[in-house]
Amino acid sequence: MRLLTMLSPSSYAFRTMEETLSPFISLASIGWNSIQSADYSFDVSKRSDPGHIIFQLTLSGEGRIRIDERSHKLPAGSGFLIKVPSSFHYYYEQDSAEPWEFIWMNLKGQDAHLFCERLVSSQAPIIHLHSQAEPLQQFWKIYREISNEGLRDSRRISVLVYEWVLAMAAYEKDKSLSTNRMNPTILLAEKFMSENYEKGLTLEEIAGYAGVSKHYLCRLFQKHSELAPMEYLRRRRIEAAASSLRNTDWSIHKLAQQCGFDSVSYFGKIFRSYFNMSPSEYRNKELEFPYKNIYFD
Repeated sequence: MRLLTMLSPSSYAFRTMEETLSPFISLASIGWNSIQSADYSFDVSKRSDPGHIIFQLTLSGEGRIRIDERSHKLPAGSGFLIKVPSSFHYYYEQDSAEPWEFIWMNLKGQDAHLFCERLVSSQAPIIHLHSQAEPLQQFWKIYREISNEGLRDSRRISVLVYEWVLAMAAYEKDKSLSTNRMNPTILLAEKFMSENYEKGLTLEEIAGYAGVSKHYLCRLFQKHSELAPMEYLRRRRIEAAASSLRNTDWSIHKLAQQCGFDSVSYFGKIFRSYFNMSPSEYRNKELEFPYKNIYFD
């Protein structure tokens, strides 16, 4: 990677005069290191920086982390995100074939804890990042500005760290949904629903178009998607209805039909569940921040 040829391993620590824990994320230290000694061993329950969050990722070689009395290898592209104190123990194995090269960030602040708890609850403490992953690129941006550009402003550094946090959160979400995006059956079903939401589609028709049974389609969505098939269809219909309410003068009855709802009363009930108001109220309401289209993720 060209970026790495412009950088060299080092470490940087930052201290503030404030004694109280800020709600905002700040950077306590950042570094790039290579070790080959069994002296490198951290029992996280005994670290001297309680209240901090540690991110560490292997670049080459291999480290270890002990979780619930079981040792896990940390080869290139893998690492961890842990709170201090906690019951983990990470270390270098003396008989490893090569040095353990890694990068790290030590974060503090209440927001750092909230981020860690949210990510760790489903993914961690072990995390995986490929070489072109956005969080890894963002890390090198922070490291470069500190080591090469002489960045010392704590506020600017915090902005960069927040960008890393957002990149990490987005990366983990994308990973969790990647099987959905790559599953041809789900992609086919979603495309069919998006292009035919105005029709009175049934689950059987959707599954038939995708070439599977309705029960198998539901199992696929349950395993790989955040939405059930019919909820995905409802959201596309509601999006179309909200746009039509703002951009056409269709009657509510015609609009409901055009957006795939088989009755006005059912349309009104579903619409209210999304917007907490009736279709007519939505059409006539003066919005503080007007928009013509709305999308549900």
